[in-house]
Amino acid sequence: MYRAPGVAGDSKKKIQDIPTIQELYELDSVSDAYLRSQYTILGSESLARSVIDKLRLDTIGEFNAPEWWSWRWGKKKNVDANASVCRWPGSRDREVYRRVLERFLDRLQIVPINRSRLVTIQFDSHDAGLAARVANSLAENYVEQNLEARWTATQKAADWLFAATVGSQREIGEIGRAASGICAA
Repeated sequence: MYRAPGVAGDSKKKIQDIPTIQELYELDSVSDAYLRSQYTILGSESLARSVIDKLRLDTIGEFNAPEWWSWRWGKKKNVDANASVCRWPGSRDREVYRRVLERFLDRLQIVPINRSRLVTIQFDSHDAGLAARVANSLAENYVEQNLEARWTATQKAADWLFAATVGSQREIGEIGRAASGICAA
C-alpha cells in the first residue's frame, strides 16, 4: 500500500506573485470558516469526479472491482491491481462510477497543517505512481477550479460595470440634451 502526500497552499496574491513561506504561514487575514470551506472543496465529490475522469480511474481494477471484492484484492494470487475488471474502458455505468467515486473518497485524506494555510493531500493506492498522480491532479484541479471561479466572478463584475457605465452615459446624454434645450430657450 502506498500513500502519496501532496501539499497545497492558498494564496490571495496575483497569479504571477509567488507567496513566501512567511506568507503561507500567516493566518491573520484568513478566517477559520474560509479555511474549512476550502478543505471541504478539496474533498468534494465534484473535484473527485474531475480527477476520476482526468485519470480514467474508472478503468482501473483497483477502483472498479465488484462490491464483493475488497479493494485489497490486488494482493490475491495472479491478480494485477491495475487490471481492468470493467469490460468497457471509459464506461460511465452508474454503478461502476458510484463504486469508483466511493473508493476514491475513502482513500483520500485532506489534513490541514496547524497554524498555516497549507494542507496535506494524502491518497492511498497499491500503485505508488498512481497515488502520486491522484494527489497532484487533485491539487491541480483545485487550483484550476478556484481560478475559473475567480475569472467567472471577475467577468460578471466587468459585465455589470459595463452595463452601469452605458446606462450612466445615456443619462448624461439625456441631461446634456435637456440642458441644451434650456439654454436654447
